[in-house]
Amino acid sequence: LTMTVSWYQSLIKVLLSRFPQSCRHFHNAETGTQYLVVLNQKFTDCFVLVFLDSHSGKTSLTVVFREPFPVQPQNSESPLPQLVSTYHHLESVINTACFNLWTGLL
Repeated sequence: LTMTVSWYQSLIKVLLSRFPQSCRHFHNAETGTQYLVVLNQKFTDCFVLVFLDSHSGKTSLTVVFREPFPVQPQNSESPLPQLVSTYHHLESVINTACFNLWTGLL
């Protein structure tokens, strides 16, 4: 996402309020860096990482996996449970980011 530093700051606040039990926030006031980890409670091998460096203006929104997903058998009719859990988690985070974007337009 190519957004302003202030938008990422507001996103961090919104994610902290939306996922209070799932977030870990690391902030260094001296360097101006912030990391927000939004954990997936049902599949802990995956999390969303928000990075913000307010001094340099660098930002990122990343999905981090411990290991690649196992290959799903082609004859399987339903997706792997880890995949379903990950999709639900990412959908919640993306919906929250869209909400943050929408409220910024008002």
